[in-house]
Amino acid sequence: MNINQSNTSIENLRDTPSTPTITAQSNVSYLQLCSLNKLPSFQFPVKMLSLLEKHKIPILFMTSSSTNLSMIVELDESDFSCIYPLLNQFAQINFEKNISAVSITGEDLQTTGQMEKRTIDALSSIPILMVSQESSNYSLFMAIYDKDLKKALCNLKKALF
Repeated sequence: MNINQSNTSIENLRDTPSTPTITAQSNVSYLQLCSLNKLPSFQFPVKMLSLLEKHKIPILFMTSSSTNLSMIVELDESDFSCIYPLLNQFAQINFEKNISAVSITGEDLQTTGQMEKRTIDALSSIPILMVSQESSNYSLFMAIYDKDLKKALCNLKKALF
């Protein structure tokens, strides 16, 4: 396991169907957009996502409601400074750099619920910015600070393997 690179993958060598895979990407950013209620709630996510798409900002994963979008993006400060005035018209913005996106995939996520419990227990001492299950019951995504990545991956490896 090489945690010093920007992409890390941990797989269990038992290679059973329920064995999880843990992947991580560091040096990404957290972007949270909370509506200023200048648009109808059904238009807010569409407007925010279209602005990000127009500026070709990759979104790794996201959680959302009609008035709040939280996402992990590949966005540096220079690109952020370009889109900030556009987003700021409609949203209160929280932007943080030096974030890691951690993904856990495996059949146990859907079938038992035990993997979620072991994951939460393993990360109980680590600040988590957001959690998303996305559209698959086989995947769990989390955002943590880069400085906590090594500890998080070691804890997850012990807890899940």
